[in-house]
Amino acid sequence: MVSTKNAHAVAVAVSSLSLLAVGTMLSPAGASAAASTDRVLIACVQKSSGDLRMVEPGDWCGPDANKIRWRREGLPGKDGATGAAGPQGATGATGATGATGSIGMMGATGATGATGAPGPTGATGVTGDIGMAGPTGPTGPPGPTGATGATGPRGTPGTEGPVGPTGATGAIGATGATGATGATGATGATGATGAAGATGATGATGAAGPASFGAITVRNTSEPVSGFAFTSVVGSCATGEVAIGAGYTGTLDLVIRNSEPRDVFQTAPVGPDGWVLDVYKSNGGSGTVTLRLLCADVTP
Repeated sequence: MVSTKNAHAVAVAVSSLSLLAVGTMLSPAGASAAASTDRVLIACVQKSSGDLRMVEPGDWCGPDANKIRWRREGLPGKDGATGAAGPQGATGATGATGATGSIGMMGATGATGATGAPGPTGATGVTGDIGMAGPTGPTGPPGPTGATGATGPRGTPGTEGPVGPTGATGAIGATGATGATGATGATGATGATGAAGATGATGATGAAGPASFGAITVRNTSEPVSGFAFTSVVGSCATGEVAIGAGYTGTLDLVIRNSEPRDVFQTAPVGPDGWVLDVYKSNGGSGTVTLRLLCADVTP
């Protein structure tokens, strides 16, 4: 049976399979005949004594032993630096194959020898288990912005949409604060009193005005209005009448911009004889506005 010391050496070699390559088959004295597969060795280690015995892949080690496995050939190491090529030596005679000895304890690492001529390629080792995936690397910096593509052809203009409804009239803003009153200027010196002028001749007495208005007549003037446009309507009274007020009729979407009396013919000395009404139609379409002028008879 394999001694405890040898079994310990085998266990060390097996536990270091990821770092070391076992180049020969373990054949300790007293072990069973070579077993296992062509590339993997299988053995049972007695728990109490550490004795080792080689077994086949399907053999059971029993409750008092542990089954271990290791490769006949380890994973290839890293390539060393290429040394200078030495001269080709003469081929020596092939020596007789010696008996395989037991695995000894691992010795201290010797100094690196000179690189010899490359040997023949060895048989491919058994593929090891796939290692765990490494952590995801950091995200690389964003690439440069690509060049701007050529401008596409202009699309066909869409049809004109309907006119939206008129928005509500905004609230009247607050009245600004009254500015401070400026300082009163100094009173100028009183000028000398001028000489009294001669008394002028008395002018002729003017015609007496009417004691009150006569008949009041409503005189209508109509004008067409267009959407989103200003329209002025000018009405006038007849000779001998004055304008005393005005109103209007028309569509609901009219906005009054100005409404005031005005002298049209300049024939009524006692007051204006006409009226001007300026309106704005706040949405589309067309319509009519009518100025309704109140004219009072002032004929003596």
